[in-house]
Amino acid sequence: MSQSIIKSWIELTGLAAVVGSLIFVGLELKQGQDVAIAGQYQDRASIVADYYLSRLGSEHLIAHLGQDFTSSYEANELGPEQTNHFESRGPDSLATNFLHVNLVLVMFDNLHFQFQHGFLTEEAWIPFRAQLKGTLRNPLWAELFRDNTAKWRESFRNLCFGLLAEIEAEEGTASLAGGCEGLPRKENAALSLSAASDDWFQVYETSEGVYSIVEPYQYEESISHLIVGDERAILFDTGIGLLPIRPVVERITDRPVTVLNSHTHFDHVGGNAEFTSILAIDSDYTRANMAGFDHRRIAADFVPEAFCNPPPPGVDLDAIHTRPWKASRYIKDGEILDLGGRRLEILHVPGHAPDATALLDSENGLLFTGDTFYAAELWLVVPETNLDEYEQSITRLVNIEKGVKYLLGAHASARVNSGRLAEVRDAFHKLRSGEYSGTEDDGRLVFIIDGIEFVTAQPVLDGKQGDITKGGSGLETWD
Repeated sequence: MSQSIIKSWIELTGLAAVVGSLIFVGLELKQGQDVAIAGQYQDRASIVADYYLSRLGSEHLIAHLGQDFTSSYEANELGPEQTNHFESRGPDSLATNFLHVNLVLVMFDNLHFQFQHGFLTEEAWIPFRAQLKGTLRNPLWAELFRDNTAKWRESFRNLCFGLLAEIEAEEGTASLAGGCEGLPRKENAALSLSAASDDWFQVYETSEGVYSIVEPYQYEESISHLIVGDERAILFDTGIGLLPIRPVVERITDRPVTVLNSHTHFDHVGGNAEFTSILAIDSDYTRANMAGFDHRRIAADFVPEAFCNPPPPGVDLDAIHTRPWKASRYIKDGEILDLGGRRLEILHVPGHAPDATALLDSENGLLFTGDTFYAAELWLVVPETNLDEYEQSITRLVNIEKGVKYLLGAHASARVNSGRLAEVRDAFHKLRSGEYSGTEDDGRLVFIIDGIEFVTAQPVLDGKQGDITKGGSGLETWD
């Protein structure tokens, strides 16, 4: 495809949309200062167009631009078939697609700016907002937005992050209400499904020797990670305890298995009682939670509405409880677990809970983050949460993240690319600044900051903490 053809395509599609929005606003402009503002719109559109056109001046730059677009597809982990499809189209076609995405988003950025400054009525803006939301439902377009956030005005960035949070919430609600249509999550769907899976547990091989055991059909979408070495294995969490997890583990490996929990909330220790070799943080909080949780303390997460499909046959939701368990040995921060051919470093990262723990497999570039980070809303709400400790822990993990390839959290998506922890840290600092207002939801406060969603409570934000010696199921409130 020649440069002239590409230029014509851009002028007829992307620039026509941008200039059309400018003309529309020009009809509503007043005189004087408003005309000057209109000129800024035109200048911005021209600069953007000139920038992209300048990049099409050589085959090398065309190929580079096409590679940018290919990289975005690969980042979405769509699988080899889709990736090969886009690679086969060649750099010229990929370059025009890349330009199309960016120019359409420029149009929406300008329209939002016009609305904010009174040149576009709310009635006129509402359908544009709906169109933008529809555009961001495409995961590839959403990824391109996230990869290029510095291009957009801050107000437009915040608008898009808010829309993405709305989309995620809607899709999550749809999956629960509509028979799990939103499952598996796209990150999980891109992984290899293991034959060890069954009707309740979905097992993905997230890295060589790492099996992520997902319970996708209950609200928590809990994930336990089985990390297998040459001589032994670590089971990092044991799920919600609705069905036994040990048979799944035994279908994967015959090596001796030791349990270590990312923390001792109920949705991470549900299967602990099935094992005799259990490592634990030496704390009063952990010892209190070893007593298990009676039905009353965890019943809220086992109502029928918490499942997107009917619960497994034979399960009595009115009798669910967490059985007591014992630690066979206590561990400390910095200790190394040698599995034979695989070494894991224990990282004590309190904040979400007093005994929160992460695991670092530095040789294989893996960081298991528990509930300190996962790719969904982050809960910092219960009485045992401590925001000062969470800030120290997330900062520590950001520094470690620079040397890893993947983050493996304890809910929702089994594996995501590294780079997300710095975003969480920055958004968390803004949360604590007091400059943002949360939305109240059933006694909790929900904040969406730069695309990161935090669920917290006013006492936590005020620096209060409950009596951690009494333990906590993860569902207690401040009432």
